[in-house]
Amino acid sequence: MIVQVAVDLPQIGPLDYELETDNKFEEVKGRWVLIPLRNKLQIGLILGKKVKISSHVKLKKVHSIVTQLPKMNDRWLSFAIFASNYYHKSIGQTVFSSMPRTLKDHKTHLLGQKKKQRNTC
Repeated sequence: MIVQVAVDLPQIGPLDYELETDNKFEEVKGRWVLIPLRNKLQIGLILGKKVKISSHVKLKKVHSIVTQLPKMNDRWLSFAIFASNYYHKSIGQTVFSSMPRTLKDHKTHLLGQKKKQRNTC
């Protein structure tokens, strides 16, 4: 499934990524994900699914879904889009300006995943 992901960069709209999932009907809008961007991992927010894309384009894959952060609801996303348009900022900048710095850091979520894996073994 192809998803549109907002990232914390100026003047950049949502980027397209491939999300591998078993359930095609799973609601992923509002989920936080780790994505590869500029040769490193970065946190992003899924804004929705994309129906079609050119067949000759190869997309990067979503690294993982961040389960430590809550899924954002449609009302919050609508407000973020409104604020983004009002202040002439990218949706990613608007979304990430409302988050504490430690939650924006991808290393925080990678450490959480490693601890979770150790506890289940």
